[in-house]
Amino acid sequence: MKEEVYCANCGALIPADAIICPYCQYENEELAKQAEEDKIENLIEEHNEEIKHLPKTLVKKNTKVYIGVIIFFVAAILSVVVLFNRGDRLAEETKYNSKEKLVKVLEEYYQAGDYEKMADTYYASSGWGGSFGKYANTAEIYIYSDSAIRGLKAVAEDSSYTNEQRAEQLKEEIRESIWALLRAQNFRDKGFIYDEGEAVDKLSGEVEDTLKNVWGITDQELEDAEEIYVDKNTDYSELAHILVERKMGN
Repeated sequence: MKEEVYCANCGALIPADAIICPYCQYENEELAKQAEEDKIENLIEEHNEEIKHLPKTLVKKNTKVYIGVIIFFVAAILSVVVLFNRGDRLAEETKYNSKEKLVKVLEEYYQAGDYEKMADTYYASSGWGGSFGKYANTAEIYIYSDSAIRGLKAVAEDSSYTNEQRAEQLKEEIRESIWALLRAQNFRDKGFIYDEGEAVDKLSGEVEDTLKNVWGITDQELEDAEEIYVDKNTDYSELAHILVERKMGN
């Protein structure tokens, strides 16, 4: 199994070699720097390998040429990186004027309980870093929870399903719901280091309420479902059939 670590910014479990967190877009500067150094080292190794196949009389001349080319490309790469980062910063400043203003807007949505607008604003901003941890984590749980709740309700309300079709779809929604609850628990276990506890507890609580009120899942069934979760391929067919039969009848 590929080694995984927790993102230093949002706490998500990600591949250990990920330069950019796929959840909050936080950049691991140490890995990014190492990647650039590896590129330079590979260029030098390729250069040295090519020299081995040159006539000795050409080695000195070509060595100077290759070194010049390498220096040119390294400078070009660094220039592109600097310009790209500068462009990102200018775009963000143009849209929000300042990081502080963006945090203020996100906090206002957070305090108002408008997690949908908060999530939309956060994802549109590309904000990252410790100042945004609260909103990154809340936005993530909101997206998972909202999707899970909509799915659970849709399966219950669609009259076109047979019980077998309903159970087949419900197993997918159960899996999404359990994932949302486990992600929330992950932040909870870490002590809500960004003070996102109020929102995460509320959103995950709404997922639990939907499972219980719409589908009649018991506390024990919910606990067992969380216990057997492995990944997004975990099979909840048996539980789905039980819940459908309980709600819809045979």
